[in-house]
Amino acid sequence: QSPRSRTRSTTTTSSWTRSPTPWTGCATRTACGGSTLWRRRRQGCTNLVGTTTRRRPATGTSGARSVTSSRPAWTPRASSTARRACARATRRTSVSGRPTRACATRRRDESVCYKEEGCSGYKKETDCNVDTTCAWREDKCVDKPCDYPDENSCTADSTYDCEWSSKDGSCTEKPCQHSDEAACTAEAKCLWDKACVGTGIPAMCVLKPCDYSTSADCSADAQCGWSGSACVMKTCSPFADERCCNANEEQHGCHWDVKQSPAICSVGPCREYGESACNSERSCMWEGTECVEKDCNKMTDKCACEADPDCFYSTAPGKPHCTFQRFGTCPTLDVVLLLDGGVSMGKKFGRHPQGFYALVEVVKDWAQTLPLSGEAAGSPTAANSQAVRLAFVQFAGSESWAPSDSRQATTATGAGTSEGRLTGSLAEVEADLTFQETNFMGGSLLMQPTPQTTYLLAGLQKAVSLFRTSPVDGRKRVLIVVTDGELDDADKYQTVRAELDQAQVQIFGVVVRPFDTHTTLDEKAQQTLQPLVSDPKTGHIVNVQVDEIAASLNGLCDPNAAWGKFVGEVAEGRQPCQLHSAKDSCNKDAGCVWFDATLSCADSPCLEHCDSATCIADTLNLCKWNGTVNSCGKVEVCNYPGQTECVNDAECEWKNNACIGKECKHDNEQGCLADPAVCIWDNLNQDCKKKPCVYDNMDSCNLDQ
Repeated sequence: QSPRSRTRSTTTTSSWTRSPTPWTGCATRTACGGSTLWRRRRQGCTNLVGTTTRRRPATGTSGARSVTSSRPAWTPRASSTARRACARATRRTSVSGRPTRACATRRRDESVCYKEEGCSGYKKETDCNVDTTCAWREDKCVDKPCDYPDENSCTADSTYDCEWSSKDGSCTEKPCQHSDEAACTAEAKCLWDKACVGTGIPAMCVLKPCDYSTSADCSADAQCGWSGSACVMKTCSPFADERCCNANEEQHGCHWDVKQSPAICSVGPCREYGESACNSERSCMWEGTECVEKDCNKMTDKCACEADPDCFYSTAPGKPHCTFQRFGTCPTLDVVLLLDGGVSMGKKFGRHPQGFYALVEVVKDWAQTLPLSGEAAGSPTAANSQAVRLAFVQFAGSESWAPSDSRQATTATGAGTSEGRLTGSLAEVEADLTFQETNFMGGSLLMQPTPQTTYLLAGLQKAVSLFRTSPVDGRKRVLIVVTDGELDDADKYQTVRAELDQAQVQIFGVVVRPFDTHTTLDEKAQQTLQPLVSDPKTGHIVNVQVDEIAASLNGLCDPNAAWGKFVGEVAEGRQPCQLHSAKDSCNKDAGCVWFDATLSCADSPCLEHCDSATCIADTLNLCKWNGTVNSCGKVEVCNYPGQTECVNDAECEWKNNACIGKECKHDNEQGCLADPAVCIWDNLNQDCKKKPCVYDNMDSCNLDQ
């Protein structure tokens, strides 16, 4: 930008003054030479003689006053040495042996050597492309798009489709952005990809994958593999869209991999293992003829479930079942999720091309691991099943409708869905979520006409109706609201909030943000959502990225987790061993064993024995066979119902009408000092003893000689 075009305010004075830094914002452009570099992007300005200048008094004025001038402040003429330095910089930036006029001085501002015309000075595509700060667009040379130093800035660009490479830490414009096949195939590096057409995703132009001539380059690309003498695509690599990729999960085991940027479609965990390798991998299980990710809910054998460290067998009276350890204390539970379907959710969220779809996939993955009740929508539901039912509502809004208009929120309809009801059927849950993906409100003006808003009221009213169908049988009720923006009807929730409170619904909130840094948009979202959630407010709301939502959802039943302490409860009978925080309660559980070294409770090795013979033979772990439930567990420590039996066991004592392990029975110093009974470690005898004179009343104290 020429200094002539800049307008600035100057103060006239007859004395020498230090002028404001001229051309503030010029980019570091060493090609222009000189000693002082300003910061303006692309302009490359350099002060050749410093900033101390003598102001020329304005004509017809006396004294000092401010005037507005279209000319820059007057500066001394640059020395011949400075002008030669600028000229040398010009020659250094020549293209094809011809000067680019990248640097110059001008009459009236010869103290500054700056990039005279920027990228617009290049009239030929070849010259433009040589300059790494420029790009050729629509028959002219412009500033290079997507020139950002970090991933957040790169993906936030709303003008260009920018792409961050985690491999080399750079931001570039996404290649092959052609909308028709002819233009796409005309560019040698591009491919017209029709692999997703069968899943409802239109063909698209993509960078030709695996176009490598050496095995080293080929193997360095996660999408490719070297076969014979050629580089070929891996099974899932052709599916370049997240929705298309996940649609091929069942057939090819594909999943959208966000561990690198740009994200790719790759074969999911476990799918590439044979049976032997599969069975040795903790996160996998062999199912029929293939290796898949472990799913405790599919285990029907009680012993196999208990032997797996990630699974837990719930003896719920209403529905005994195997589930993941993290859901071992789930109460009988009805959960409604309200999902923001506004236009902004259709934008990029981190390494996902569309936020709403990424959100639904996170919820789907979570639902597939839940101990669902198996009950179809509308069918009778069992009490005390310690299982879960789900329902989903998408909300958005338009000022064309009233805030409470039913069109502001949608539930699933059609064959195979729950028809907008609570369901414990995994098939119906998946059909409901697929419906929401297909009918994303922010993806069509027909669904959400302008002017668009984020109205939640209609969604809350649908949630109230759903909870009215939830039986009053001791089950718990949870509402989870997920949004990325400010709620436009937050002043209208009083009545519906009172109805939710009356139904004893725990309300949680999730602000889902596109980037790992916070913005004013997600902060406003939190400000409008927080008054709606249950108390304490800070414990019922999170502000996270889309891939981080799973952590909150997975902790919903864990009494030690942020959300689980308001929902999870210790079930009757056995519970996951990690929930035992005290040695006594751990040792009384036949499936658990206490470790003094780590001060933690873990699964007993006895659980791995699935028949009475091998169980009884394991005397090292004090195993015993329970014929009533056909399972192996350890001998419970001090689990006697009466005082006589208790005191006859040298390891036990009767206290407060209960049999407990004798205090300070530890074989190491760490366990001894951590005992809540206040023990001391005898270094001389290497023994743990009860600390003397620890009494809570005078009589007991005086009786101790």
